[in-house]
Amino acid sequence: MSNHLYTAPLEKSPWPHDKTSNLLFLVDAGTDEERRFLTEWLEKMRPDGASILATNNLAFLGSHGRDDSPSHQSLENQVTYGEERLFVPVRIAWLTDDRSGQRGPRVRDFLFRKVSGPSVVQRKWLLRRSPEKALPIAGRAATLQEMKRKYCNKVGLSPDAPVQATDFADYVARQAILSLEQAERSVNGAHQKLPYFVSRTLQSRKGFRRAISQIGEEQSQTSEEALAEAGEYLKELVALPSEFHVDSFAQLSRFIYSRGYDPNIVHDPADIERLHELAKNHPIAFCWTHKTHVDGIALNALLHEYKFPLPHMIGGINMAFMGVGYLARRSGAVFIRRSFQDNRIYKAVLRHYIGYLMEKRFPISWSIEGTRSRIGKLMPPRFGILKYVMEAARTSNINDLHLIPVSIYYDLIPEVADYAAEQKGHTKRPESLAWFIGYVRGMKKPLGRVSVRFGEPVVVGQDIETKPKYQLGAPTETKDAFALELQKAAFEVAVRINNVTPVTPSAIVTLALLGACPRSLSVEEITQELQDIIGWMRSRGVPLTSDFDDHTEERVQQIADTMIDLGILTRYDEGLSPVYGVAPDQHLIAGYYRNTIVHFMIVRAFIELALVKAAEMPPGQSESVFWDEASRIRDIFKFEFFYSSKEEFREQIQRELDLTEPNWANLINGGTESVNKLLDGMRPLFAHATLKPYIEAYSIVSDGLLQFDQTEPWDEKAFLNRCLKYGKQAYLQRRITSEESIAKLLYTNGVKLAQNFGLIGETSGDLQGRRVAFARELRDIGRRIDNIDARAAQRRHTDIISVREIHSAEDQEDIAV
Repeated sequence: MSNHLYTAPLEKSPWPHDKTSNLLFLVDAGTDEERRFLTEWLEKMRPDGASILATNNLAFLGSHGRDDSPSHQSLENQVTYGEERLFVPVRIAWLTDDRSGQRGPRVRDFLFRKVSGPSVVQRKWLLRRSPEKALPIAGRAATLQEMKRKYCNKVGLSPDAPVQATDFADYVARQAILSLEQAERSVNGAHQKLPYFVSRTLQSRKGFRRAISQIGEEQSQTSEEALAEAGEYLKELVALPSEFHVDSFAQLSRFIYSRGYDPNIVHDPADIERLHELAKNHPIAFCWTHKTHVDGIALNALLHEYKFPLPHMIGGINMAFMGVGYLARRSGAVFIRRSFQDNRIYKAVLRHYIGYLMEKRFPISWSIEGTRSRIGKLMPPRFGILKYVMEAARTSNINDLHLIPVSIYYDLIPEVADYAAEQKGHTKRPESLAWFIGYVRGMKKPLGRVSVRFGEPVVVGQDIETKPKYQLGAPTETKDAFALELQKAAFEVAVRINNVTPVTPSAIVTLALLGACPRSLSVEEITQELQDIIGWMRSRGVPLTSDFDDHTEERVQQIADTMIDLGILTRYDEGLSPVYGVAPDQHLIAGYYRNTIVHFMIVRAFIELALVKAAEMPPGQSESVFWDEASRIRDIFKFEFFYSSKEEFREQIQRELDLTEPNWANLINGGTESVNKLLDGMRPLFAHATLKPYIEAYSIVSDGLLQFDQTEPWDEKAFLNRCLKYGKQAYLQRRITSEESIAKLLYTNGVKLAQNFGLIGETSGDLQGRRVAFARELRDIGRRIDNIDARAAQRRHTDIISVREIHSAEDQEDIAV
């Protein structure tokens, strides 16, 4: 920090130039030495003609009050000197050496608490040995009349009503400290903006008290009982951040993720600067993907590096275990109960708390998926937290809430093996301190890089159609309108997350190898596959990581070697040439990485399957069959992927076909030969590599329904366990091609689809006949996927022969020369 900051601010007097009497300096000091220092400074800066400082001109606030600090009794007798009395808050801002260019605080900074200002002992030492590090500052001055007006407005009193001295003094002290925090940030800019006195502020607001009292009355509680209950919930919910804990948690976060990942998170600094400006004028909420336990801490560490206003990360109370929960809560984490559906006071407190954070421009942060994705692709959004955020925005009259889509992605993920075990029916290990220590220890292996991308904000009320204001107890049609708006906002965020999630080397390698399963591929075959896939993606504007900018083969080889070391892939090099494949029992893990990018290829894959169907039709019928089949396939996969509207979906198909073959319309309408010609011109093919696990899993569900006794009561959990066993049998008999199709989540979505088609819980009509028809339809789609698979295999074989013939010809030329 520049030396001029040590002395120049002293020239600015805390004494107002137009008022030197009836002043009250609110001194925020924690030690006698600080009080003396500030008192001497005030005397030094006292203008000519001003009265000498006396006890009725000074009130001491204590040391940096927080929600859990005592009331400021020294003020109680000082707030009755007439409405023209002027309050002037003062404090010492502690200056530290400039460490620009260093990533985050150092370990010794925590030992000596440099990251959040010196300790009490250090402050005494600095005032004696290095007083130039103590910079006196003053916050914004305010008259007693102004403070009383604001206080009465907060608590719902008329401006001329008498006020309770203790509560009013406490309010004045809180406002003084908040003003000093702002002044200190303007001087050194070294701290994140943090919230203070949240619980006290909420409890003093008339809107909060009225809402809680009304709920209490409806539940046969007195107002005092309801407010006391709300106070307990505030203690449970409200984060208590401090600079020291925030900096400590950021350092701990970097330590955790850098054990396995590159400590430099890949991001675009311009994105964060843009969001920083956005957060100054609008409430924002970060809605991020959830692949691993690293997600939230990596995002928070990145934002902390840029001194972003403290994001309040909302998570389940299961993560608030000993040690970590304590530190996280003091770093901005908000832990909510897993279930509170019938607790109206808890819900109201949560809503008002979120509204307060947005009002004060503190970002909200949570996983839009609600849980970690167990199979790689973006999970359907959970509406719970988003519902409370949007309700809080409406209750607080906030009409410019910006939802920020955040894609957090990785080269490799440490928990994938656990996810695969869960999909096979194993029980998830509960979170605890022992679990956390084991998780951190397990991170010590090379996992590549962490990357973060931000999508375009979804502005509630602008990007999402505005609906009537939603309130508790609103008519059904209003609630339905809000529910529709909530759903639109969530899915728009999900779509924008997918749009900015780029293709990684691990994803593209597993895509190629899974498409060939159970066969392994030679280096030549993999190279050709990757060239085709990357070329297709670039021509469609699919985002790729920087790994594909230069030295693509080198970077892909590096990731492949790491996946071999981790046991995900295999390399056999004792034959004529090395071949690569997916390791036994690793298909679910490999599929996880492939699934992170599958959304880019589903339109193309649907086209391929619809074309195979159209190729079986005579001329004149193939076009209508093609469009009908594309629409039907879209419907079958509706619980797996996010779609645009039906009109936009049709346009996407047309754009893809335009890029493939401008004459596609005539070819589709020409019958078998011309449709096959269109298919032969498609390079690469995707249906077999992207959709086979889903169809095979759905077929397991449909076969299970055929065996299900209609007279038995429906038990979904028992049925899913039966599917897991049946899937294992089908794999052993090779009626399904990969263990990737033995996945609990895929079976769950298959059950949802069957319920949506009226195949579960329905007793009317020919239920068994409809189940048989559904099973046949899935088998037909599986047959067409096999058709695409065979075409891809034949193409690889032809390509290799061509490459070898070219190499042979080149060798003959060399020999002749």
